[in-house]
Parts: sequence; structure tokens; C-alpha cells
Amino acid sequence: MDDDELCPPWWPQFVWDVHFHKLPWNPGGPVNYPPEIDNIFLGLAQYSLTFRMADQKAASALRSQVQANLLSAVKALGQQHE
Repeated sequence: MDDDELCPPWWPQFVWDVHFHKLPWNPGGPVNYPPEIDNIFLGLAQYSLTFRMADQKAASALRSQVQANLLSAVKALGQQHE
């Protein structure tokens, strides 16, 4: 099994399938997405996981930080094509 067939849990499966598409004419390898895409999906996973924390005061502080990181990643993604 190829490593690219293992979808990390923070990636939506449809994006993973697009990223590592298996078409007859594809020479193989991933689509070169900007690194901000990884940061956005990782941030969404981190945000969701904070709701499982026992200390919800600490979880709330982490969510605030994750939101700030997500905003930065989205802004950086928007600047990729300017």
C-alpha cells in the first residue's frame, strides 16, 4: 500500500482524493497545494478536538488561538494568487 493512500484524519476524504487523484494519465504524486491548506485542515481538527477536553476553560483559550491561526492561514491562502 502506498503512503499516499492513507488519509490523515484531519483531511476531508474528498480533498484527499483530489490531492492524490488516481487517473490513468496521472504520473503520480500529489497536487501541489499551498501549505496553508494543511494548516487550515489541521486547525479545524484542533478546534474540534478541544470540545473533548475535560478543562473547558483551557479548551476555550485553545479555540481562541486556533481561530486566530485559521484566520492567518486563510488570509495567507488568499494572498497566494495576488
